[in-house]
Amino acid sequence: MASSQKDQYIDVVKVYEKVVEEGYESAQIFEKLANSNYERGNYIEAKKWFEKWFSKDKNPKTIAYLNYSKTLEALNEPEKAKHYLKLYSKKSKK
Repeated sequence: MASSQKDQYIDVVKVYEKVVEEGYESAQIFEKLANSNYERGNYIEAKKWFEKWFSKDKNPKTIAYLNYSKTLEALNEPEKAKHYLKLYSKKSKK
């Protein structure tokens, strides 16, 4: 059962990627792709989708800054990671 749930999860990511390939772009789709790739440990893909998401949504969910910071840390981009961690800290205190 867990295997089929995982397969469905992967298929959903592929569906979102196909939708983007066909020219449909939205902050919501970028958010789902960023978070899905982040959760799966696909940090290069996650970074791409976080950047697209942030370009469409100037006020994303606060947790996005933390997840993006962790993504950047995993990709050995410590300075940029620190910047987004500070943004997360600042926004989470509001």
